Amino acid sequence: MAPSDTKSQKPFRIIIVGAGIVGLSLSHALQLAGIDHVVLEKHHEIVSLRGAEYPVRSPGMRVAPLQRSTRQVKIDTSSRVERIEHTKADYEPGGVSESDKEVMTSQFQAIFSVSTQEEKFDLGPADSHVILGHDDAGLLFTQPGKAYWAVIFKDEYKKPALRTKATEADIEAVAKKYANRPMTEKVALGDLWNTNTRHGLLTFEEGVLSKWHAGRLVLVGDSVHKMTADIGLGAHMAIESAFQLCNILQRELKSNPNRHPSSSELSAFSAEYQAGRYERVTKIVDVYAKATRMHTYQTYSDRFFAGYVAPYLASVRAIKFAEIMAHAPKLDYAPTRMTKENAKDWKLAQKREENSSWMLYGVLTLGMGMALTYLVRVGLLL
Repeated sequence: MAPSDTKSQKPFRIIIVGAGIVGLSLSHALQLAGIDHVVLEKHHEIVSLRGAEYPVRSPGMRVAPLQRSTRQVKIDTSSRVERIEHTKADYEPGGVSESDKEVMTSQFQAIFSVSTQEEKFDLGPADSHVILGHDDAGLLFTQPGKAYWAVIFKDEYKKPALRTKATEADIEAVAKKYANRPMTEKVALGDLWNTNTRHGLLTFEEGVLSKWHAGRLVLVGDSVHKMTADIGLGAHMAIESAFQLCNILQRELKSNPNRHPSSSELSAFSAEYQAGRYERVTKIVDVYAKATRMHTYQTYSDRFFAGYVAPYLASVRAIKFAEIMAHAPKLDYAPTRMTKENAKDWKLAQKREENSSWMLYGVLTLGMGMALTYLVRVGLLL
């Protein structure tokens, strides 16, 4: 955020570093709030095909279709932030805790790709497949003519998280290793790899920082909370965080866009933003971790639950997922005319995120998993 000056008549300006999903979501929300800002992006283009897919969730759609702002927004491409200079008044000694420097862990990687469908694949226009396995799991989703897929696989546990940039040789080696892995009854990974149009290999970092702000700086999205990809909510969680922050900024600046909050006020805004997001994000990261380990059969109880219990709880899990979505924050100052706010599923937001029936379900499944583990270990069940 740009330095404050209570006597200045210039509008308060926010500097967004990065024009990815989070940066552009922040910019969109700030435009709707009428808050001045500039976006800096290190790459030479804004829209680029680097990832595999982005699942669109209903809470995001409450804002995404809204009218475009007529305000011009400055986006500087090929603009990498090299350094940040602090004044003595803005500097906070110990702003980054030692624990946060090693909070992120890594234990799973994923090869992902987008492939062109062929008739022999026998894939529909809107298929969804989750393929479970020992130490690896597959994901396959389709659109007409396209197949979006990934294989998540276990790697060595690292803390702090291992950060590497995969080479083309690394990606091809992984594709060769899993070439015979079934993705459907008729399609193996190698078949999809042969028609891929783009691909990548990444290491999943997992964790949530304990502090998301320092001085006039505030972190949003992947810079503070990272998770695996089984459920497809990572980008959505980042957008939620952007909305939460923008709600606070709009509330404080709506009466006077030329107001320049002091450093202490900005710190209070950032603390409020983190407090409003921390519990929800931490729970989602934990759910992701459990889902990835369940899908890759990391314990006997994981395999038992995924293979024998979860299929019979599809309706329960669907309701629970809808409840999670219903609790997502929205922009308080923007209309949601594209969705029915009084719809049954949105009213699930009136319920507590945790309730006795869900806790009972968790206890029962955990007990069954522990019993199965014991039977296997003593040789009574193979």
